[in-house]
Amino acid sequence: MILNDKLFRAASMGVEERIFIDGMNIDFIRDMDITTIFSNLLDNAIDAAKETEHGFIEIKSACFNDMLTIYIKNPVKDVSGDRPLPEPGTSTKPGHKGLGLSNVARAMESYHGELSVSQKDGIFCASLLFPLSNA
Repeated sequence: MILNDKLFRAASMGVEERIFIDGMNIDFIRDMDITTIFSNLLDNAIDAAKETEHGFIEIKSACFNDMLTIYIKNPVKDVSGDRPLPEPGTSTKPGHKGLGLSNVARAMESYHGELSVSQKDGIFCASLLFPLSNA
């Protein structure tokens, strides 16, 4: 439901969706944590992508070696080369406190998962890694 809602929002803003989901089963994640993780990451991706000339969000998932990986990528505006990521507790959005990524990381701890973020050459990437042996 969240993915459909966010993809509809993205399309209404002219943001292209690129979805490559392979065998993703997230039944082991509590509903509240699914909302925390995916709503925050997809809202951030859409908000950043809509500010770029050729905005897109790309979602990829794969299972391998008893791990589930999910990548959410999007372009960011006015970036050349690498740019430092905002510190936890800060936001580039007016009126926001910058708690989204911290909340995502905290939600993932319940599943022994990891969130890593990177930004290079104008592309932001949030990488989620869930060990399925603990699911």
